[in-house]
Amino acid sequence: MALRVLIVDDEPDIRQVLRLVLEKDGCEVIEEEGAKGIVRVARRQEPDVILLDVMMPGVDGFEAVEALQGDKRTRDIPIAMLTALGDMDSIQRAIDAGATGYLTKPFSVELLHGQVLAIIEKAKEDSGQKLVDYPNVV
Repeated sequence: MALRVLIVDDEPDIRQVLRLVLEKDGCEVIEEEGAKGIVRVARRQEPDVILLDVMMPGVDGFEAVEALQGDKRTRDIPIAMLTALGDMDSIQRAIDAGATGYLTKPFSVELLHGQVLAIIEKAKEDSGQKLVDYPNVV
C-alpha cells in the first residue's frame, strides 16, 4: 500500500517537484492548487499526510489547518506546512493550529523525505500501526 500524499500549493513548479520526489519514493500523490474546500478534498481523497503551503490566495495554510483540525474525519491527518516563512511567530502559529511539521522553502529533497517519513511514522505509532505497512517508502 503506497502512502497517499495530498499536496496543496498554488505554485505549479513546487507541486511538480514534490510530486517527482514523492512518486520516486513510491507515494501516490494528489495535487490541489488552493486550500478552498480542503476539508471536502481531504475527506474524499483520504490522504495519509498533507503537505500544505502557507501563503496562498483565498484560504491560507493556517486557516486550512484549523479547518482540517475542526473536522472529526480529517483532524488526525498529519500536516506538514511548506512555506517561505521561517520566523518563529509563523512556526508557532502553525504548531498552535495543529500542524505536525514545518518545512521552509527552499527545502532539500532529503529534508522533505525525512520530514514526511517522520510525520507518517509518528501518526502510525499513535494509531498502533507501523511504517512497515508502507513497503515502498524507504
